[in-house]
Amino acid sequence: MLQNRWMALLLLTVTVGTAAQPDLIESEHAQKTLEIYRTIVEVDTSKTKGNTLRVAKYLGDELVAAGFASEDVRVIPKDDFGVLIATYRGDGSSGKKPILLLGHLDVVEALQEDWVRPPFELTQDDVNFYARGTIDNKFGVAQLTSTMIRLKKEGFVPDRDLILAFSGDEESGMITTRMMAYEMPELVEAEYALNSDSGGGSLTADGRAIDYSLQAAEKTFATWEITVRNPGGHSSRPRDDNAIYELASGIKAIEAHRFPVMWSEMTLSYFQQVGDKLGGELGDAMVRFAYDPEDEEAAARLRTEPSYVGTTRTTCVVTMLEAGHAENALPQSATATVNCRIFPGVSVADIEAELRSVVGNPEAEFVL
Repeated sequence: MLQNRWMALLLLTVTVGTAAQPDLIESEHAQKTLEIYRTIVEVDTSKTKGNTLRVAKYLGDELVAAGFASEDVRVIPKDDFGVLIATYRGDGSSGKKPILLLGHLDVVEALQEDWVRPPFELTQDDVNFYARGTIDNKFGVAQLTSTMIRLKKEGFVPDRDLILAFSGDEESGMITTRMMAYEMPELVEAEYALNSDSGGGSLTADGRAIDYSLQAAEKTFATWEITVRNPGGHSSRPRDDNAIYELASGIKAIEAHRFPVMWSEMTLSYFQQVGDKLGGELGDAMVRFAYDPEDEEAAARLRTEPSYVGTTRTTCVVTMLEAGHAENALPQSATATVNCRIFPGVSVADIEAELRSVVGNPEAEFVL
């Protein structure tokens, strides 16, 4: 009953995730959610700004103002980051361990010059809100916080403790994540966790609900720096070999490479059910893949969808480049940063071996 009610409230809050009609945000709960959402989105919490502590304090103050005991709301600094741990006390009648509700306060860096809209100002059109972190993960953080506020104000008492746990540097070094995992046993001992940074709802173009999914597994995150070296020289005396050219060949090989299609009972069930509800070309491909994951045409169609490609295979993509030191000098090194999201059950070592084979340069250095 507790879980059903909590999920129902969370689903109601999803309407704030699309910039829809004014009547969708008239309730006190929706207005509070939007207020929290706007406030935290408009704080730049990328890794060099040191602002996650500020956001953690703001959210903690909101929870205390709603009736949470101050001793149940902990704002914890860790290096340049901040963590929020807030416990919604239950009556213990279920005899069960707490439920952990996860999110993260930080965002990836955003350069103003690369954006059409201001990255740290919440703007909207008739369909969506726009800014850095509007989905990942400040939407989830706002939903969880405002739902806890609503439940507290309504006098709801859960039959076990609920713990909000917001980390401060999920997008970078994960220092706070390790602190939470290794230094806070009360979090690890929770019966299970619901992660607002995954799952989520899907709507059709006309607003019809398709699904609301929960995270059941997570892909491994791994990043390599691949470096090619060269003796270099002056640009007026070019060599046949060139670190940038050799690295570029490896990059193009990575671009063209397709990791093998993979699946589990869980992913096949997901595609079958979502495909049935979605319909159309994409829905048909989902259903076909669910019944025959070796259907190459269906798998290829899913690969073209950024939202679903990661559910069918490991992905690796070049995200950064660094090469040379002067415009009139031949490069002595060239480095590509390759970020991989590895299908559950596949080892990091196996992916590195496959990348080495794809790059095809025995002299290339791989640093994880």
